[in-house]
Formats: sequence, C-alpha cells, structure tokens
Amino acid sequence: MIATCIWGPIIYKMRLVHGLSRTPEYRIWAGIKQRCCNPARHDFDRYGGAGIGLCKEWAESFSAFFDYVGPRPTPKHSIDRIDGSKGYEPGNVRWATPEKQAQNSSLARPITLHGRTLTASEWSRETGLVFTTIIARMNRGLSPEEILHSGKLVGLGSAPRSLTFEGKEQTLSEWAKEIGITKRTLKKRLNAGIPLHRALKNPMPEP
Repeated sequence: MIATCIWGPIIYKMRLVHGLSRTPEYRIWAGIKQRCCNPARHDFDRYGGAGIGLCKEWAESFSAFFDYVGPRPTPKHSIDRIDGSKGYEPGNVRWATPEKQAQNSSLARPITLHGRTLTASEWSRETGLVFTTIIARMNRGLSPEEILHSGKLVGLGSAPRSLTFEGKEQTLSEWAKEIGITKRTLKKRLNAGIPLHRALKNPMPEP
C-alpha cells in the first residue's frame, strides 16, 4: 500500500463525531496527522515533507486508525513505524515502548564488550543498568567498559564539554546556539539520557 495523505478543510477540521476524542489514542493520531499532512507544522519536513505519509483511510477516519491499532497498552507506549522508510499504514505500525523504538531505530548504536555485541536495550536487561543511563553514557562518548560499568562513574555528574553528532563536533554552547536552546536545557536533556538525535533538535521530536 502506498501511503498517501489528503489535507484540506474537511480533514483538518477533525470533527469530534465519536466518543474517543479526548483519549491518548486520539491525541496520538492527531499528532501523526499533523506531522504528515500539515505543511505549516514545525516538523513536517521530517515526515510529510520527507515522504512519510498517512494512509488515506486513516487520514479520513480516526475510528479506522483505532480499529487497527487498538488501545494503547500502557502510558509509555507510542506508535512506532516498523520500517522507518515507510509511512503510517496497515502492516507498518505498532504500539512500542521507547526502548523498543530505540532498538528498532536505524540510529540505534550497538555496544561491543568482550567480544559480544548487543543493543543498549539488550545490555540493560542483561546488566540491570537503567536503559537511559546506558544511552547517557554513550552520548558522552565513553568506552564500552565505562558505559556498562555497574557502579557510579566519577565525573559523570555533568554533561560533556563537546559532542559529535552526524560527523560534526561542537561544544555544548555551540550546539545549544545552533538549535536555539540554552546550554542549561541541553545539559538537562543529556543528563536525562535523551539520545542525541532527539536532544539536538528544537523542538525535541517524539521518541
């Protein structure tokens, strides 16, 4: 199925003709629709503008979307595209946790230690380390041994002085200025374990 998108007054109006308009599922659907179909949306360039569409049936009907995906399993779940190169369409979406989405993402980085290569999510389950702690340590450019150290590492109470992302290295101040946020905000994001592909965007995209 080719993902298409219809955008016009009738669809944009999103008339609340059902009893689920205030549910999390409706808000998620409305957000997807905005990202894929509204050129005025701040992140349209990364979705609709990049060819990531919303299939016609779902664009025209929240009920059709809800009938397919069902209720959100937990508050931590959000809609994940199985194949990131394709749009929101039957067969390519599922409810997934942030950990599962990070594992599925092309931006997920494996960690190799003592000849074993696992994702951050897999190492988290094996070592007992919190997933976001592993991601935060990876973002700081630490070695695999430091990333997977079970105890608290000295000197990790603050964000690094510089970051390398997509082949570009800059100080925190330079990154913050480039994306239009304060250095303090960027530090908070990094210390919270937010992956670089989200932390270095403004506004920060959904997981």
